[in-house]
Amino acid sequence: MRSAGVGGRSRRLRGYSLIELMVTIVVLMLVLAAAVSLGQGWIRGNKVAKGQGLVQQAYSVAKAFALQNVGGQTGTSATAAVVCLNSGVLNVYLGGSCNGAPVWSGTLPDNTSLTVGTPAAAPTCFGFSNQGLRTSSAGTATCSLATTYTVTSGSTNVSRQFF
Repeated sequence: MRSAGVGGRSRRLRGYSLIELMVTIVVLMLVLAAAVSLGQGWIRGNKVAKGQGLVQQAYSVAKAFALQNVGGQTGTSATAAVVCLNSGVLNVYLGGSCNGAPVWSGTLPDNTSLTVGTPAAAPTCFGFSNQGLRTSSAGTATCSLATTYTVTSGSTNVSRQFF
């Protein structure tokens, strides 16, 4: 559209063309796609960090209860406290089984898994003697004696050693 300008000249009214708008939208979509990808990676990293913290906390709590030896266990092979993993929930129990009321409990974040050792296997329990040493049994369950664990969420994982 043209309008009369000063001195009788016509000048063109300016606006954005359809092509300019489409290019702008495509650029914005590319930036948004990159931001979503980075956000998902950040979320997975936080889930892994939270899972790692829960594993360390459960391990420490169980070891502390084992050293207190509330149940009066004797010998280095008797389990005084145990960490049990069931459906993404870590529970700490006194004594040598994964039954009864837990003294501590923590839930791994959604879509997060815990594996131990090499080759990686899903653990069922970690037992501790009254001296704070790892034991291989908790009632009818065989506990893991692995020294390393891995927390995984999507493509993000962290491997650590038990302390």
